[in-house]
Amino acid sequence: MISLFTMLFMLGVPVLLIILGRLFRYPVRNIFDVIELARPTSDAEFEQLLDPEYEARLRSCMSRDEFRAEQRIRIHKFFDCMRHRSFNALLITRFAYLEWRRWAKEPKTEEKLCPAFPASRSSSGYYGASGLFAFCDPDTGLLDLISG
Repeated sequence: MISLFTMLFMLGVPVLLIILGRLFRYPVRNIFDVIELARPTSDAEFEQLLDPEYEARLRSCMSRDEFRAEQRIRIHKFFDCMRHRSFNALLITRFAYLEWRRWAKEPKTEEKLCPAFPASRSSSGYYGASGLFAFCDPDTGLLDLISG
């Protein structure tokens, strides 16, 4: 016969694994959490780093050595801007992939495929309050909007 200690051990291990799995799992993130993780970029600074007129003005105002040092700084700033933008693109792409995987696991129902226009329904789509008619692709769940 199984001892009391063995029985408690056999019941305690799965419970402990469930508790540890809940404590150390990754949190479910939404788009606002992802935006907080993104690195800041400035479009004005990025455009200024690529502006040939601004560089020509710098060249005319500075000596050759000063311009070379300034140009090196501008190139490093440009690489930083590109690195931040590529990180943000990767972050959003990964988030979109995870959202797609989560969406793919859920059972497909017509209400889940077309949540944007639940107001009224016709035979092949939804009419929204704005007068737009939305067709839903049943395979992807993407909306195709037509004004009605």
